[in-house]
Amino acid sequence: MTGTTALDRVRNAVEAEGQAPTGTVFAQAPGSVEILGDPCTRAGGMLITSALPVYAAVALNPDTSGELTVNYRGDTFSTPLPDSVPDDLPWVVEAVALAVNALQHNTHQIPVNDIGMTVTVDTDVPENRGLGAFSSIECAVALAANAVWGDRDDTPTRAKLASTLHEVSSRHLGYETPIHPFTTALRSQPDSILVCNHADGAVTQMERPDSMSLLIASSPDTIGSRARSDRPEFFTDACRAFGVPTLAELPDSETRVLEWVRARHDVGSEDDLPTENRAESWMEETSASSDRAHALAGHIKHGNVPAALACIKTDVNLSGLAPSPDTTIGRIYSTALNAGAACRPVSGHGAALVTWAPVESAEEVATALHAAGADVIRASGTNSGRIVEFGGS
Repeated sequence: MTGTTALDRVRNAVEAEGQAPTGTVFAQAPGSVEILGDPCTRAGGMLITSALPVYAAVALNPDTSGELTVNYRGDTFSTPLPDSVPDDLPWVVEAVALAVNALQHNTHQIPVNDIGMTVTVDTDVPENRGLGAFSSIECAVALAANAVWGDRDDTPTRAKLASTLHEVSSRHLGYETPIHPFTTALRSQPDSILVCNHADGAVTQMERPDSMSLLIASSPDTIGSRARSDRPEFFTDACRAFGVPTLAELPDSETRVLEWVRARHDVGSEDDLPTENRAESWMEETSASSDRAHALAGHIKHGNVPAALACIKTDVNLSGLAPSPDTTIGRIYSTALNAGAACRPVSGHGAALVTWAPVESAEEVATALHAAGADVIRASGTNSGRIVEFGGS
């Protein structure tokens, strides 16, 4: 067996009657988590992320049927390869279809004529926790499709895949989604954390420090969602108005954006537009969060554990991210703090916590989190998505 449970289940399903069909490609891609910084791509700041040792896995078998068939845990869904993705698909099928649609109609990597495929998929990434469950499936499908129809697998190719999947997903959902789950799933180096600079798209890999343990705690009875956020849409609208990919490329951006907001309010164009004070607050918060991410990256690089933990705690206090103590996730959060860890909720979902602990107390922290009812993922042994080959298959 492979040691990856999602991939084991996919392989067992595909090889139920013997070997996998000729031409089948297996791929897997990890979940991911934001550690600190602002996930809003258009704001142009910095974000620290990490891959997780939980995966989505696929087996892709190309054919000439003109249909997409998705197998997931005994259920089968078939549809003609669509020009667009319907809104009413099961979420796993939706993720597969979005990836296929992106590579067929945006990058034109998958041919349009006389092409079909069967995709068998499974995942161990917790759903609706802000841990990349949806994007990891898309990335696994994209890697498999690239292995079948692409001509190379290198960093530029993976950067393009991440950008394309992000663009198509945002357009399909109708609002701006973060790019970092795609970037992390496709580009993370072994046991590294990533510093993503949204201003220029640069990704810096740093080895996860031996002196700190990264634990992801989630509440099994708190369901998050892919919730719409007004702030990313505001930054997207501002970038569109000024013709820039991110506000980092707009000189004197804060002044000019606030003048734009003021002018729109003056002419009565106020639909879905924040007040000038609210817009100013969003821009200041984003800038400050990016600065703290930059500082944390330095602390981690130099192994300064006390400074790193203090930076995370400061970020939570200043950003107001601490969950209510009356909720299950709030009690898990308090447990982490009482055990001596630095803890930060994943933004936008409220169902998962990023917990850093000194390595000497990591086991104690993990035990306390389990006792508080949390599911815990230890971020060790992480890597990016990859094609998997089996001897004799």
